[in-house]
Amino acid sequence: MKKILVCLTVLLSLPGVAWSLEIYQKGDISLNAGWWGQVWYQNVSDMDTNGDGKFDDDINDFLIRRSYFYLKGTVTPDLSFFLHFAGDKLGMDEINNDSGKGLGSGIALRDGWITYKLLGNDLMVQAGRMYIPFTRNYGTTSTKSMLTTDLDWGQGGLRSNIFYPSNIGRDDAVTLWGNILDDKLQYRFMVGDGEESRAKNPDDTMRFAGRLSYNFFDPEIKWFNAGTYLGTKRVLALGVGADYQKDMVLGGVKDDYSAWTVDLHCDQPLANGDNLTFAASYIDISHGCGSIGLRKEVINN
Repeated sequence: MKKILVCLTVLLSLPGVAWSLEIYQKGDISLNAGWWGQVWYQNVSDMDTNGDGKFDDDINDFLIRRSYFYLKGTVTPDLSFFLHFAGDKLGMDEINNDSGKGLGSGIALRDGWITYKLLGNDLMVQAGRMYIPFTRNYGTTSTKSMLTTDLDWGQGGLRSNIFYPSNIGRDDAVTLWGNILDDKLQYRFMVGDGEESRAKNPDDTMRFAGRLSYNFFDPEIKWFNAGTYLGTKRVLALGVGADYQKDMVLGGVKDDYSAWTVDLHCDQPLANGDNLTFAASYIDISHGCGSIGLRKEVINN
């Protein structure tokens, strides 16, 4: 039989600390820097820390959960750039090999792109490493907003995986995006590397992803959305997204990976400065490269 072990995690998360600095500003040329960090204590039960095959150990762990540094600026009215260096889970016990991605072993370039406005905000081209335009959830500034404990399992939380090909939710790619219909409709279309492992992508096929989001009330025109606007905007956004990469070899089976999603996000300001935030999504995955679920232990009787 299979026994599903649930990790009970108790977190003491100190308030995030942040600062920002305007380094240079003259006309249309600007350079800004910022940093945001958060430290944790966690107690995790039902772990196998001694390799005996029994999930009967506990972890008591202090760690730097997040340390993010960014540089952004404008070179001309139409040309801008963004760099984001990140270190997650620094000092975390039982960390897996992160392959230099800044997940426990150091600092890595998480985002880095240049954006050129071809037709103002109606049409822009963006090239570099960036969020994949697929789900709304993985494309927000949620790690800088209020969280109960951490990102959810599908968004790559503390002990989970992202279910689609990515480099921590990003890809090295070129994206066309913009805001039309009085900024009510935002579109994003990407061509990127996708899964780069030769074992999983022997034909070195490209990934194609896209997303449409329509806002019925206040528009959202930036690359990063907010997880909640805390009463400063009235948002009702309906989004759809799709992701595709041909001839992926997973579990010894060669097939096309594809996924699609539909989602709804609502931010409604209330009286006395309160706010109601609601979000829901449906995701359909075929031949996915990752998994969503808890650690399982198989016991043979």
